[in-house]
Amino acid sequence: MSISLFVNEKYGYNNQSGIEGTRIQQSQVRLSWDRETLDYLQAKSWACQRVCELKPDLMASVWGNLQLKNNPKILELLKSQLNCLKELYCEGQKVANLYGGATAIRYINQDTDWSMPININQINTVEYSRIFDKWEVYPDTSDLTINNNPQHPDYYKYNYTYNNVLQTNKIHKSRIIRFRGAFLPPQALINNDYWENSLLERFLEPYLEYYNGKKNINLALKSFSLPVIKKKGLLDVLSQEFTRGTETVRKRLSEVFSELSSNKGVALDSESEEINFIDRKFQGLKDVIDSLQSEMVAASGLTKPQLLKEHPNGLSATGESERLAEASELLALQDSQWGNLIREDIKLLLAQYKIYDNYDWEWNNSYQTTPSEDIKIKDTQSIIDERYNTLGVYNELEIRESRFKGSSYNPDLILNDTLFNKKMPEQKDTKPQSNLDSVQKFIPPDTTLLPESFYDTTLETLENIEEEE
Repeated sequence: MSISLFVNEKYGYNNQSGIEGTRIQQSQVRLSWDRETLDYLQAKSWACQRVCELKPDLMASVWGNLQLKNNPKILELLKSQLNCLKELYCEGQKVANLYGGATAIRYINQDTDWSMPININQINTVEYSRIFDKWEVYPDTSDLTINNNPQHPDYYKYNYTYNNVLQTNKIHKSRIIRFRGAFLPPQALINNDYWENSLLERFLEPYLEYYNGKKNINLALKSFSLPVIKKKGLLDVLSQEFTRGTETVRKRLSEVFSELSSNKGVALDSESEEINFIDRKFQGLKDVIDSLQSEMVAASGLTKPQLLKEHPNGLSATGESERLAEASELLALQDSQWGNLIREDIKLLLAQYKIYDNYDWEWNNSYQTTPSEDIKIKDTQSIIDERYNTLGVYNELEIRESRFKGSSYNPDLILNDTLFNKKMPEQKDTKPQSNLDSVQKFIPPDTTLLPESFYDTTLETLENIEEEE
């Protein structure tokens, strides 16, 4: 079953013929679709998969770094837990993008009473659960008051079956990692059981319009390329006996179309039959498709290259501005969706080792320069370094320490007062600039010098005399 047919049968969308394709009846748009619909869309549509999965994959592939002063051993100990968090965040965000929300539970010291808030000073171990969708773990609305923020309820509920008996656990918000889908304003969030929307709900209508629009245009182009058969004496056949004549014409047309379809050609009587193809030209079809495509791309939340796998081409199409924009957007997305989560989890992980300050988390930048761009950057920085060195802002030792210490070139220069107060060791110039400079030490002061060519032949003699003395 196609996506259009599935959605039409389930939600009663209005099928329109022609180029417009399928447009959703606004009165029938649900605030939140059920799991069956969303699972079907995710499984059957490459576009829906890309909308839900691409950004989390990019965010996790770039990830970030924990900055921890004077504790390199702790960083090594936390490496596996940080990798676990990366995979957890990636999966959780994919599920949230699909369903509108997802959660994971923080297990602290293997506590069994999850209704109590986490005590940061009594943490010995931190573990994490699997990802739960919004129907498994959900906000506990019984404790909500008018003063509660609907985006941050104080408690959640987890329903599960144990020994064929339905059990419910109450979980404090400090133990919940909540991943969010598409933003909803407060009242809409409340109407949606305190969850955000699936990303597919804003994407599906433009996607179906683009999909059906292309299909209908292709159908129209094929339908309007019509074969016209000229048959000698056709009017005489029809005028003699209309019913029988009409049946004869239809039978002949069926034979011709069948041959065209199966054999890509047709055999005609050269004396009594002739076939021509009439093509109708459609103006503005490309503009229609481009408009539908632009609307679909905008609704996806991705760029056109990301959604359609189309990349810049041509001599001047480097894609550099697009790469810069995508990197900036990705950094903003990491911080808005995962920033508070990672800071809270880093605080809990470090509390295992009784570390409560002097740390920071920094997201990595996905923008990577090309080799030619690296050369231009280094060339520009060398000019700037020379200028500031001449002005006395920093010296050669600081440049060498900052730029070239380590396994790779560092574009960031770090000022170092200790190095600044030192001087580079003077290098002896063992190669004389000219023979005249070397000979001058043998000549008494106030002596009139001969042409430089004279000294070229006498230098060796003078040096021999000095050695003998």
